[in-house]
Amino acid sequence: MRFTLLCSALLATATAAPFVIRDTWAPLAGTTAKCGDREKYMSLVIGPENGESVPKHSCAAFMPACAYPAENNLSNNTVCTGVDVYPIDGPKNVTLPVLVESDGKKLSGWAVNFFVVPKAKEGDFPVQWSKADCEGYINELITQTDPKGCYIPGTGPGAGNLTIGAPTEGTGVLTGKSVLAGKNVLAGTLVGAQIVKK
Repeated sequence: MRFTLLCSALLATATAAPFVIRDTWAPLAGTTAKCGDREKYMSLVIGPENGESVPKHSCAAFMPACAYPAENNLSNNTVCTGVDVYPIDGPKNVTLPVLVESDGKKLSGWAVNFFVVPKAKEGDFPVQWSKADCEGYINELITQTDPKGCYIPGTGPGAGNLTIGAPTEGTGVLTGKSVLAGKNVLAGTLVGAQIVKK
């Protein structure tokens, strides 16, 4: 009797507890950064954009509206297919009102243009990625130091780009959904940011 009650209590607790799946996204091995001028850099601590909003707002501009329904103000009546991998059908870019600084001083009239340039399509393999890929690479660019990203220690992210690298044999699983028939279709794609005049 006690055993039955114990099992019932454990089952009830397990059913009521939320099931959490950890995100295991990681950049492809061989992904490298090429960083530009360090005179100007982004300030993502204050201002209209921050470290959390930049990847989301960039990717909402790069991907179909259904990938980011809230950011694209889609109505509840919009019908979206249940896919989580989307093609990159050409170069995409968006200019965000990120605060730009130089020597600790705010600069007026500047913004940051984020972009993606897909590699040339190879045969029947489309260049495609998931939201995790898009946000992950933008996040790498703005939070990791050279050679993994363009974050400038003590200041903030600078301009530059990532070249998504090719996996070594047998490591294609790192990008999960962006791997088709053992070939990573993202390798060679550029993701970057440039500081521009408004």
